[in-house]
Amino acid sequence: MADDGKQKKGCCEKFGDGLSNFGTFLYNSEAGTVMGRTGKSWLKIGFFYLIFYGFLAAFFSAMLTVFLKTLNDVETGKGPKLVQFLENKPGLTYKKGKWTLKTFKDATDKDAKLKTEYVDMVEDILAKYNSSVLCPDSADGMKSECRFDVSKLGACGPAGASNNYGFDDAKPCAYVRINKVFGWVPEPTTEGGNFLDLDCGDKTTGFDVFPKGFHIGSFPFRGQKDFELPLVAVQIDTTKLTKVVCKLVGPNIEVSESVQPHRAFAKVEIS
Repeated sequence: MADDGKQKKGCCEKFGDGLSNFGTFLYNSEAGTVMGRTGKSWLKIGFFYLIFYGFLAAFFSAMLTVFLKTLNDVETGKGPKLVQFLENKPGLTYKKGKWTLKTFKDATDKDAKLKTEYVDMVEDILAKYNSSVLCPDSADGMKSECRFDVSKLGACGPAGASNNYGFDDAKPCAYVRINKVFGWVPEPTTEGGNFLDLDCGDKTTGFDVFPKGFHIGSFPFRGQKDFELPLVAVQIDTTKLTKVVCKLVGPNIEVSESVQPHRAFAKVEIS
């Protein structure tokens, strides 16, 4: 075999060449470059990034300042200057777990896991309202620290424990919440009444509402720690219904046409 006159480099020589090339990249004395750029090139790119990051820092600082100016210390009683939902246009949401109403339609006592999860969910909700100080029926409740009386939830409250809060009858409870608006106390639906009514349509179709609306005496939200606004429970006979649309009915209350969660206010679809 002919010898081409070339000798293969060993590992140490290859490593040495690599270090040499890397050193040349860091500083090339012949070309006068540092990491492939001349001093003039580094000056240009440095000036660009100084302006770029300076602008970003100024923009972030301005946005943070604007945001902080929208807040007040809730302990002063002034509340936030901005709220997600405006007075008389509150958002509604409901809590009924990860299931659809169709799930309960075919549920039986054999569905032990579903029953356990459902009962645990209901009891967790009710536990948030444990307090020795209950709000009175009148709006005077807003003058003191008090809790909504969950006994007003009828078959979806503590009284419903005997049949697992409607599970045994395929009549689960969906718990409708109203979004917190600082300092807002809604006007009652009827003069001298104690509730902002939640209208879900014709009750003869297969549902009940407990109580008839949101208890006025349990408002307002003032930034209290662990504060919970009143609930309304909608108990639905899933052998007859798998969807219910509810809306607020009261003085000056505006209701959206849409039931989409990100667009709706004062209206919610339970399904």
